[in-house]
Amino acid sequence: MLAHLVDSGRTLGELRAMRRVPQVLENVRVKNRMPLSEMPDVQRMMADAEKRLAGTGRLLVRYSGTEMLARVMVEGEDGVQIKTLAQEIGAAIQKYAGAL
Repeated sequence: MLAHLVDSGRTLGELRAMRRVPQVLENVRVKNRMPLSEMPDVQRMMADAEKRLAGTGRLLVRYSGTEMLARVMVEGEDGVQIKTLAQEIGAAIQKYAGAL
């Protein structure tokens, strides 16, 4: 906690005042771990999602290190929106990497 406080450059009061927002984690089973950078539709969808979340949420897409899964995590103020974004990005990944 103290390390995060120092690294962030914020005061304890500022960190304590951070809002909690809904988070969705979509685990997508894949046949192969095709680089996300080689999936143009996924790249476009991720860029669009980041614009839609602009300052109110975040997006993280990565492959699991231990399972044949792509993990799509979306945080934001609108629970329906983030669930939809996660599902759409997950479906696009499966289109390229194949469903397991």
